[in-house]
Amino acid sequence: ENRHASVYAVSADGADLASSKRFYLIAVGPAKMSGQVYDPARNQLENIGEGDVLMQVMNGRVTFNRMGGKRLRVFPLEPDGTRGRAVKLRKVRGTQGVLELSRGRTPVYEVVVR
Repeated sequence: ENRHASVYAVSADGADLASSKRFYLIAVGPAKMSGQVYDPARNQLENIGEGDVLMQVMNGRVTFNRMGGKRLRVFPLEPDGTRGRAVKLRKVRGTQGVLELSRGRTPVYEVVVR
């Protein structure tokens, strides 16, 4: 739903993603510094800006496949890495669930497999 986005999954326990018990899901879209300005063609940065980084809230979805009876819990992470409350996954037949990225209002989620 965002025009541009990058989504990454990174193991937090050293295991490959298929067998990881804990991993991070990172979903980012366009970001810029406050006051940042490009030329009209958006080919050259005219003012680097300063202060806070402004990021779009991601409006996409991530679908988790079934994992042989294992359960998932997904936690939005604060900028300092602390966990927020678990985000409820939307139930969709044939999947483990669907994460609505806008619900956590963060680019980083911790996914725990049990």
